[in-house]
Amino acid sequence: MAQGPVARGVEGGEPSLPIAHAAVPKTREPERGTIPPPRATVVSEEVRAQLDAELRALSSPIRQWIAQAGFGPHMDEIHSATLVRIFKARIKPGFIYSQGDEGRAFAWHATRLEILEFLRRKGKAREIPVDELPEPPVGRGDDPDTEAVLLRRSIRAFLAKYLPDKEREVYELRYLHDLKVGEIAAHLQIDRKTVSTRLRKAQELVDAARGELDLEG
Repeated sequence: MAQGPVARGVEGGEPSLPIAHAAVPKTREPERGTIPPPRATVVSEEVRAQLDAELRALSSPIRQWIAQAGFGPHMDEIHSATLVRIFKARIKPGFIYSQGDEGRAFAWHATRLEILEFLRRKGKAREIPVDELPEPPVGRGDDPDTEAVLLRRSIRAFLAKYLPDKEREVYELRYLHDLKVGEIAAHLQIDRKTVSTRLRKAQELVDAARGELDLEG
């Protein structure tokens, strides 16, 4: 699953609920007569302690992204589901964080997916504007008002000027929020073919606009 680009920080205060929510999910002992879980799912105490530390470190930014997207009233549900998603991915053999950022980009991606999953469960997939989805995190200690953030803002302004709303919506979800075609289709409640058609039209308009800008330059 693709991870979100590292491009922008999030604003917000400290989490309002105890960080203890970030504890690694506990695995219950199998009852007598039941089949024990596969060996691959057994987590050693050493690995569990490492994962617990990782999830505690990621808990605060996850809460900030959820609040930023306007889902504070559903904080615990989305926050817990995000931690479980990260935990399940993290215990897979050979799994590593590809961006070398201690899992922040992956956690952002997991948070966004859990927000979309929450909306699908509630039948509200179209009630959240694209611009309110959590943005990718910047590195630790970075100033959120960086060139990367300014670049994303200029891209949004460019797309708003040259693309119709439907084409702009799928283009931003694909290239600014790094959603795949199937994820976009599920979020917008349209079929994959429609998503692909809008993406193709959007790209044609973007290319044409770039050509005009080159001529003007």
